[in-house]
Amino acid sequence: MIGQVITVIAIGAPFMSTAFMLGRAFYAQEDARTPFIVQLIVSIFTVIAAIGIARALPPEYMVFAVAGCYAAQNILATLLYHFALKRRIGDYDVARILGAHARILAASLVAGLGGVVACGSWAATTRADSRGRTRSRPSRP
Repeated sequence: MIGQVITVIAIGAPFMSTAFMLGRAFYAQEDARTPFIVQLIVSIFTVIAAIGIARALPPEYMVFAVAGCYAAQNILATLLYHFALKRRIGDYDVARILGAHARILAASLVAGLGGVVACGSWAATTRADSRGRTRSRPSRP
């Protein structure tokens, strides 16, 4: 169950970092008001969603709904920052930014696949004894 909740939270992770970086564009222009307003809207959304989750869902689904709410609030913050920044400075080459994210995603998938292969080969060469300690298997001639 923990892995499923982390998976739902992970949906919003790229948006969390994007919202963080977009918010910094306003601070760089010495504007703390816009990030405050964005966070206020996101906080209101979160409180309303939490009340709705508590009233509408049975307890066994609440943790998934809260994780989904966390992902949704990160997506909402990114959208609000995007529209506010686009209104402030105009086009900031979103296509190029999304291209960079796509390249990073591809590199991450390749690295993850390498990790799976490495763990699989390690698991194939080790075994656990009766106490749970791992020992290398003797190599076969």
